[in-house]
Amino acid sequence: MYSGYSNYPKFIIIFLLIIFLSVIYSIPVRAAVWYVNDTSVAGDVYTSDTGNDTTGYGSDTKPYRTITKSLQVASAGDTIYVDAGMYSETDVIDMNNLSLIGADSSLTIIDPPGDWMSIEKLCK
Repeated sequence: MYSGYSNYPKFIIIFLLIIFLSVIYSIPVRAAVWYVNDTSVAGDVYTSDTGNDTTGYGSDTKPYRTITKSLQVASAGDTIYVDAGMYSETDVIDMNNLSLIGADSSLTIIDPPGDWMSIEKLCK
């Protein structure tokens, strides 16, 4: 009996697996969007509630309180919307392709603690 087709089922399975994997890995992953808000809703553009790093989950209705928390969950390609307010924190952005967008340059203020001291020294 001729057994030339004995490897045929294995070939089909491997071929289908290759097609499946190429399709899975070619599907673009949608970047996440995160929201940050301080303890006030005055002047807010992006969110409808105050931020909370414990109970918030980074949505527009349950935003994080700090930029630091949003950076901890963000990945490359994500966007972080920072609503109006004063954010007194020091953050290091250590990933590429991350968008950090404030409500407005006069509404969203990132003011690291002790920053005034270094600016004062530079002006002298």
